[in-house]
Formats: sequence, structure tokens, C-alpha cells
Amino acid sequence: MNQVIVGMMKRKQMEAKTPVDNNNNHDDEEDEDKINAFFTLVRNIRDVRNQMLIGSQGTQEKQKSAAAAEEKKSTWTPSFQWEDFVQDH
Repeated sequence: MNQVIVGMMKRKQMEAKTPVDNNNNHDDEEDEDKINAFFTLVRNIRDVRNQMLIGSQGTQEKQKSAAAAEEKKSTWTPSFQWEDFVQDH
């Protein structure tokens, strides 16, 4: 008879734990969703940062090439007068 009572008590304990476990599973799913959302945000932030770094490097390269082009330009700029193009016959 003791075994019957112990069996009934165990069954009641398991039945009592089942709704709590279902609730925990729901909480676990919510926590997992929150964790996934967090890591998605972190990934997006990294992507934006990397794009900004690449963009700023591209801007720096453009500035360097513009500076190099200015250095290649001659410092002497010729000036002409209309008389320079008149032909003497």
C-alpha cells in the first residue's frame, strides 16, 4: 500500500511540474529569441562599422590621388595674348 501512495505522490509531483516545465519552455523560447535578436543587432553594428571603415579608406585614397594629381600639375601656367596668334605675312 505504501508503494501505491508513493506512486500517486510521484504522479502528482510530475503533473504539477508539467505546467511549470511548459512555462519554462516558453520562457526559454523567449530568451532564445531575445538572444538571437541581440546577436543580429551586434552583427548589423559590425557590418555598418566595417562599411564605414571601408568608405573612409576609399575617401582617404581619393584624397591621396587628388593630392598626387595636384603635385603632377605644373606650377607654371602659360598665358597668351591675342597678338601671339597673329601671323605676320
